[in-house]
Amino acid sequence: MSANVLLVSHGELAKSMCESLKMLVGDVGKFEYVCLDNDGVDKFRNSFRLKIDNIDNDKEIYILCDIKGGTPFNEAFKYKLENKADFRILTGMNIPMLLDIYFNLDNLNSEQIILNSKESIEIIWSFL
Repeated sequence: MSANVLLVSHGELAKSMCESLKMLVGDVGKFEYVCLDNDGVDKFRNSFRLKIDNIDNDKEIYILCDIKGGTPFNEAFKYKLENKADFRILTGMNIPMLLDIYFNLDNLNSEQIILNSKESIEIIWSFL
């Protein structure tokens, strides 16, 4: 079963991450985004709900957030609770996470995605 992915963020981070993913892999049809901008929370909430309500519910849904506890996360979590929505929320989105999800859309494992994403973060001290 293939999954749908919705990126949410402060500013245009979610949009930029989708554009970066598209630059790396081409078609990103299963990936969409909603950004919280200076137009405020109400606009974000309405855009988020519209996207979620129009996503194919026969497939898994993953919501990727920039920051746990931030407004985009809070709105997604609030929607999940109010609607008993069956989607997963992952925080700390980054490009390795998007790539991992993209290349495994038919067989996603939330715990493995988080582990792989964490392992992609490292300090490079030298060229050896």
